[in-house]
Amino acid sequence: MLCNGEVRIEAMIALAERLGARSLATGHYARLVDDGEGPLLAAAADERKDQTYMLAGLPPRALERIRFPLAELTKPRVREIAARGGLGVAGRAESQDLCFLAGQGKRAFLRRHAALGERRGEIVDRDGSVIGAHDGHHEFTVGQRRGVGVAATEPLYVLATDAAANRITVGPRSDLRIDRIELAGARLHRGAERVNSVRLRYHARRRASRLELGANGGATVALAEPADRAAPGQIACLMDGDVVVGHGTIV
Repeated sequence: MLCNGEVRIEAMIALAERLGARSLATGHYARLVDDGEGPLLAAAADERKDQTYMLAGLPPRALERIRFPLAELTKPRVREIAARGGLGVAGRAESQDLCFLAGQGKRAFLRRHAALGERRGEIVDRDGSVIGAHDGHHEFTVGQRRGVGVAATEPLYVLATDAAANRITVGPRSDLRIDRIELAGARLHRGAERVNSVRLRYHARRRASRLELGANGGATVALAEPADRAAPGQIACLMDGDVVVGHGTIV
């Protein structure tokens, strides 16, 4: 999301300007709508492929220059058009990796670029009792179930990670449930009163909510119904129906 919002697409728009192009067209699945105050992102017609969450960081000045030709198309329809046009990518399998991993996988990437190799640490329960061990806190994220590696009478989920102590805390899924989410660096393209839902993960369903603004870019998302917490550092996409009106970083 940060790459799209601050690096890649801004650089591509700058290139378009140098080439004398009026706009930049990309293959993302998203729509643009104008509410009378300027363009805003909106969910694509194909909800399974919708990429508005990953594009939420695009500033309004970028939205004025960008176009999404696939906005109203489904993925199967796009493949049909590509095949009819003789494009070799028409039947290519989709990549599920982050582009900057370049096929090396998350573990290898972190070893190479962050010097994060195996580092034995503790797995603790909610009371702080040690119930297992792991090979590095960076292998886990809040909400994760697979790979915890601790036998228990009920499934255990990662509740928190502590980088300084190299420790992870696990517990039952019920302990993941929250009804308020604190944000930092909240950026709004419209008034806070427009926010009536939030998306906490890529492809997660929108959840009814309201936004309460705080000081210094802080804000709180109050959920209408409890949800599983998202990992600190991930993005909360703030929405008015299917229209993106802002975002913030979960703390």
